[in-house]
Parts: sequence; structure tokens; C-alpha cells
Amino acid sequence: MLLTSTSYAQLPPHMSGVGMFTWQETVKVGDTAFAEEAKQHGLSHVIVKSHDGSTWGTKMDGVWKPAVGRGLIAELHKRNIRAYTYFTARLASDDANIDESIKLAERTLEWGADGVIVDDLGLFGKSREKWIRLFAGLRTVVNKYPGTILGASAFPHLMRWDDCPWNVAIQYSDYFLPQNYWRLFREMEPELAIAYGQSNFDALRSYTESACKKNKSACKKTKEPCKLVPVGMSYGEKVTAEQIETFLLSAKPFYAGVSLFRWGTVPEGGWDVIKKMAAQYTHNRPLRQISSIDIVRGPQKPTPPETQPLPPKKPGVAISPFPYKPDTTARCGACPP
Repeated sequence: MLLTSTSYAQLPPHMSGVGMFTWQETVKVGDTAFAEEAKQHGLSHVIVKSHDGSTWGTKMDGVWKPAVGRGLIAELHKRNIRAYTYFTARLASDDANIDESIKLAERTLEWGADGVIVDDLGLFGKSREKWIRLFAGLRTVVNKYPGTILGASAFPHLMRWDDCPWNVAIQYSDYFLPQNYWRLFREMEPELAIAYGQSNFDALRSYTESACKKNKSACKKTKEPCKLVPVGMSYGEKVTAEQIETFLLSAKPFYAGVSLFRWGTVPEGGWDVIKKMAAQYTHNRPLRQISSIDIVRGPQKPTPPETQPLPPKKPGVAISPFPYKPDTTARCGACPP
């Protein structure tokens, strides 16, 4: 049950069913209309943008406007839809901006949000210490609100361990949401993109567990292991309703929930597919285990080197072609011993 002053019916389990990212639609139509649309589409959760770094709101036509508030969260909960907020970690190097972004995230939890998701791409290239400051601060805040969760979202490619920021996210987060829609992932068959993200996640989680045995500071900061929730593409000129359906069908045997990016750009026929598939994501159903790329029976197409999702910083460090066999022994100077 949601721990607020208002009593609602039982909400679905965290990050279950089919969800959707959004950052402008709530502003365009208002709280009640948006929540009702989400219900009609069969969504179990919505992830609404709250701020950019230390700047509150979302930018529309050059103006920063608030996209989430207490009213929207309440309207979603009335319809038994989980309400998560997310912010992009476009942070300056000073600690004041990091701390302010944490305070803004806590504001949404005070309003009743079910959790906070960090789009941590803006942290890429920053020091490990900055990542720890952000995620440790958010973990402390989330722990103050029983029943809420902390998540992180980034490229599915997690093998860039030069500064080892990814395992910080795994340490502190309850959920990881790989963005299976960036760059080469747009061209992949959905089954293969899902498997690629899972294999990278498995390798990183194994590395984190191994590092913990040698250095307690590298251990998980949560009671349960971090879980993966795939994020598929519902935007772009080339995406079709059929591709969305394939993604949802491919994920269904393995995951209790998925999300899509993003609202406002769903192609013709897409919402009908989403509603149909959402009804098939029943809660508490048995799931097949997925732990390597070989388990998902998608086409094994090689990945062209010229379309790597994140080109390596150092010459000679290449991304392995498919079938992908992650190197769980990869280390870097900034990693825990």
C-alpha cells in the first residue's frame, strides 16, 4: 500500500506490467486527463520527468515548466498506477548541484511518488566520487520513505569500466533500466537488444559481487539484488506498432515489467498494441530465467564496429561482436580493489 495520507486500492508491484516515460504530456493535458489516458492505455506505471540536474521542471519551447506535482501523483494512484519520477543527471562538477538534485528528487517522494529513477548518462566521464555522492545521497533519501525504490537508467552497454561508474549504480539501485533504443540498438532486432542489455548487466553485477568480497565498500547498499527492467523504443520516424509488439512479446517470458520511451511519439496503432500486451503482463506469474545472450532466441546478427553504442576511449579497446561473451575480469584503475 502507498504510505500517504490518502488510502488507495492495492497498487501493482514495483516496475511491473507495461510503463511509459514522459516529460511534456503532463504539462500539455493536465493531471487528471493524463492519468485517465494512462489508465485507458492499460499502463501499470508512468515515469515522469521532474528535473534536469539542479533545475526543476522540463524545458518546453525554451521555458522551464513543472511536469509533476502532488496532484498528478494522486490522480495516477487513484487509478492504481505507479507514479515514478526521473531526472537527468546533467550535473556540474561542484557538490552543491549534486546535493540540490537530490533535494529535488526528495520533493517528489514527499508528494507520494513511488520511487526515483536517475538518467545517469550526464554523469558519464565524471569521477567515481561524484557518482557515489549522487547515488549514496539518493539511497539515503529513498530509505526515508518506506515502500519506495531507486532506479538507474543508461545505455545497455555497460562494459566501459574506465572510471567504473556503472557498478556504483548497481550498488545503490533497486532497478536498472537499460535504454534499448539508442544508436545501434535502434537497428537491432528487439530480442537481441534485450539479450545484449541483460548480458552486460549480468557481467557488471557479477563484477560488483566479486569486488565486494575484496572490499566491503564495494558491496551492495540494498537488501535485494538490483533487478533489470528493459526499456523499449516507442519514438522515431521508423518505429512501428509491430516493432513495439515484438519488443513486448520478447520481454514477456523473462520480465515482470517493461517500460517504453516515450509518450507523445507512439506511432499509429502503437497504443492499441500496448494496451493488448499490457493485459498479458499478469503479476506474480512464473518467469523463465535469463542470464546470457544465448537464452533469448533472437537472430544472431553481428554488430558492425562502426556503429558501436559508446566508442571506446582508448585505441585498441573494442566491443566484442555477437554472440556477446562479456569479460567479467575487466578492471580499471579507479575500481575497488
